[in-house]
Amino acid sequence: GEARIDLADLVRAVLNVDGVTYARVFVNDGATADANGIASHSLCVAVIGGDDQLVAEAIRPHIVPGIGMHGNTQASVVKDGYCRTIAFLRPVPIRLGLVLDVKIRADRMGCPTPSTAVMEQALADLLMGNMRLANGDDLDQTLILSAMARLYPNVTVVSCLVQDLPNEATIPLPYTMPFDHIASFVPA
Repeated sequence: GEARIDLADLVRAVLNVDGVTYARVFVNDGATADANGIASHSLCVAVIGGDDQLVAEAIRPHIVPGIGMHGNTQASVVKDGYCRTIAFLRPVPIRLGLVLDVKIRADRMGCPTPSTAVMEQALADLLMGNMRLANGDDLDQTLILSAMARLYPNVTVVSCLVQDLPNEATIPLPYTMPFDHIASFVPA
């Protein structure tokens, strides 16, 4: 019988929808639209995966009437005879590759580093998992350096470029990401 409108509860509810792999809430408590285009006194729930209707149904109990919603996807939810249209953001994935120049040395026990393919896959997995950027987050060299240091302390990144895979362009970091887009890393 108690309303649960905490942001952590909202994120958990969305993440519990079958197929959802990413959920993040952005809030604009200000009196004007923010830099991301979210209107005043509104919020934006960014979601990857899951069925639109099921995502909207998970969001609905956590958003009180009068709070605006921002997004490029909408679904209507009927509850107790009242229809409410729920808007949320489906960020557009931008496929990115990394071109790293690294210095490799044996670890403290004298063991060599894994193969390049193993390192590429591990880095892609980490950047799509625990160290995933949020939608709209820019990719910078600090993230790449910390990810590689976390995975392989015996590998030093000498230089790093990002490759925008849709058009094959290789550019220096930082890579600026629009709010409605999200980085999607692929190995190799």
